[in-house]
Amino acid sequence: MHEDDRIHIIELLQTTDKTNIQLAFTLAKGLGISPEQLAEPYQEIFTFFYKHNVLLPHYKQTTIEEQLQQLFRLKHINFHTPYSFGKSAKQRIRSKEYIRQSFLDKLATLTQLESIQIMGFGRLKAIPDSWQNLTKLRILDLRGNNIQYLPVLTSVKQLFLDNNDWTTWNESLAQFTQLRDLRLNHNRLSEIPDFLQNFLALERLELEDNRIEEVPNWLRKLPKLRYLEV
Repeated sequence: MHEDDRIHIIELLQTTDKTNIQLAFTLAKGLGISPEQLAEPYQEIFTFFYKHNVLLPHYKQTTIEEQLQQLFRLKHINFHTPYSFGKSAKQRIRSKEYIRQSFLDKLATLTQLESIQIMGFGRLKAIPDSWQNLTKLRILDLRGNNIQYLPVLTSVKQLFLDNNDWTTWNESLAQFTQLRDLRLNHNRLSEIPDFLQNFLALERLELEDNRIEEVPNWLRKLPKLRYLEV
């Protein structure tokens, strides 16, 4: 199978348009590319979904073609390990399970995604730059991880980074001026950065259980801020 052919077929599937989907499978058949070959790069996603009990609808009862169609139509994914948002370090329980970079990059090909929730993976330290391709992504929930790198995701409106052991603000956050809802509860932050003055769309800000002792006067003057928890 020529890689360029597979990429073209996957791009047709990503549109989720019925005509394009039919064309994709017709092209694949004509090129001798089996559905199994098309699905092979995504088995990691299916396996991960199965393990964390968020299978695609009727996954085992459908054909591989149907599984791929369901995958590329996904708008919301939600998987997490059991953990606690406890205030003390001893109560903050995270899984030591490792999420491979290849898996996170595969998620970036699911271009219909509007919300992603990945919670409780203590070894998850970075979100790949490839997620900038998710232009429909509105909600990103990364509570209970160990995020140290976050690319600028200009489509995201709600960002949850509670319980990530942050002691300082990630520099990339300064570029998230489109945010309406930002939550960083249960970290170890000691100050509120000046760049939040540029968050003119911000409606909700949660910073509970940090080490912040002073709230700047300008924060309460943000034009759309309706809820503030420090």
